[in-house]
Amino acid sequence: MEFNDLGITIKELRIKKNISQSDLCHGICSQSQISKIEKGVIYPSSILLYQLSERLGVDPNSIFALTQNKKLKYTENVKYVIRDCIRQHQYKELYEIVTREKYTNNFQTKEDKQFLIWHEAIAIYCVNNSTKVALTLLNNALKLTVTNIDFLSEREIDILHTMAILHAENKEYKKSITILKRCLNNFNKLDFPRDKEIKLKIIYNLAKNLSYTYQYEEAIKYIDKGIQLAINLNT
Repeated sequence: MEFNDLGITIKELRIKKNISQSDLCHGICSQSQISKIEKGVIYPSSILLYQLSERLGVDPNSIFALTQNKKLKYTENVKYVIRDCIRQHQYKELYEIVTREKYTNNFQTKEDKQFLIWHEAIAIYCVNNSTKVALTLLNNALKLTVTNIDFLSEREIDILHTMAILHAENKEYKKSITILKRCLNNFNKLDFPRDKEIKLKIIYNLAKNLSYTYQYEEAIKYIDKGIQLAINLNT
């Protein structure tokens, strides 16, 4: 998508809605940013684009459709927004997005529904500290695709890893350790893992939880494995 095309679309929608640049950007970004976006000088982040579309009262999908962008599907754009929220620890924004999206029909496939429920669980835990609700949602997310608990996909492992983290946050360290070991065993069975950093995170949390339960020798073994993996990943 050309920067200029997107900027023109945003400007046209703003003028049509009779909204000034200052009103559009209020509480979201600077007026200078809006001006540069409309001129095609800069491209808005996925989070900013989502916020601007909300202020304009349109579905983000409409903005992409109006700019004749046929490559980026709406659900993929929302996923980018959600991932950005996670990276930037913007959990309230994440909560608002997943709450809105679960009442739409945009996430139709099992995988898309699973993605949304997974991140709804994260949002609910981080915003409301509702461990029980979050764990129930994570279980529901896994049930959508899991056929064999001993042969999980990369995403299923990632969701199970999230469950382990929540149990640890709830000081259920032994339960967390059991889940993390299952995650690690499953990850080691993957032929071509796309994100090897998932394994590093599993090992890190496993070592941490083992130390919390005074299993220091085993914790050190996983620390050594984690260090070696980190070196191999060049992180």
